[in-house]
Amino acid sequence: YNTGQQNNNNLGYSAGCTNPTLTGNYFVSDTALKLVSCTGVTMTGNTFYDSVSGFTQSQYPSNTYLTSRPSGVKIFLRPNAYEAGRANITIYNWDLTPTVLVDLSGFLSPGAQYVVRNAQNPFAVPVLTGTYDGNLVPFPMTGLAPATPVGVPTPPPTGPEFNVFILTSTAGPYEFFDVPLSDPFHDAIHTVASNGITAGCGNGNFCPDDSTTRAQMAVFLLKSKYGSAYVPAPATGAMFDDVPANAFAAAWIEQLAAEGISTGCGAGDYCPNAAVTRAQMAVFLLKGLLGSGYSPPPATGTVFSDVPAGSFAAAWIEELEARGITSGCGGGRFCPASVNTRGQMAVFLVSTFSLQ
Repeated sequence: YNTGQQNNNNLGYSAGCTNPTLTGNYFVSDTALKLVSCTGVTMTGNTFYDSVSGFTQSQYPSNTYLTSRPSGVKIFLRPNAYEAGRANITIYNWDLTPTVLVDLSGFLSPGAQYVVRNAQNPFAVPVLTGTYDGNLVPFPMTGLAPATPVGVPTPPPTGPEFNVFILTSTAGPYEFFDVPLSDPFHDAIHTVASNGITAGCGNGNFCPDDSTTRAQMAVFLLKSKYGSAYVPAPATGAMFDDVPANAFAAAWIEQLAAEGISTGCGAGDYCPNAAVTRAQMAVFLLKGLLGSGYSPPPATGTVFSDVPAGSFAAAWIEELEARGITSGCGGGRFCPASVNTRGQMAVFLVSTFSLQ
């Protein structure tokens, strides 16, 4: 946004450029974009207002070229790639209204605490603070004073036509920054969090795509079975060679073994940092639910195309399907050797233990 500043959106400048790609941008300036000695340009899906220089519309027809002032509102919400819960919000308010309603539902979950600051004066009193309730949030477009730079006069405000805001937030109750409402695992993850089974992986995130380790699985399984208040007996450190008494989840791992849910990974080890496969998870879930003495009916080999009757845990996998705990990984398959992600684990726990 550079009205009054000729050619500020200048690609190539004095050195030129080679094979640039410009896609999905919104250029607003007296000269919306100037290309200088650029070759191999790919330019699609952009909007330009006002004029352009160094190229013609016919060269790049798959863009929008505006020669008269637009109407309405254009809002861009860009999550920060390096800080969870932070985003920049850019608003073009072509109708010059004193406030603009902004939809934050794709970024915040209901119950999240948020703070909005003027990007032109980020250390001033916040523009907005509140608890997100799922409704549109009115952003003020007037009365926002820029900070005074050192050595120069205070610049005029850009509102009500244009303003940029910095939004910071905390996740709502039992919500995570990396699990938006649209995530297919959202509801299950919210449920396991509200049941106190996990608080996530840190910094307000859940890490739904990370693999579930065998140590984590021990905690998830026993808390799902006995409740969030359950605490196993202290670890002895003598049950598995690779699980000393002070290791992460050592008490939970030993309790899992004491209940006969797992005897380890072989040779006196438990392999606490190894990822749990989907086949292994079928055994853990059903033993956790029904006890170590449970044995499922023999496998038929006809339920999943990648689980023949003689394969590892085939009977357990088919019983998991029979109980409606899983329908597989798609395409008639179960993917038994695939690692069990944390998001998938949440779904398995909710379905197996009927968590609410």
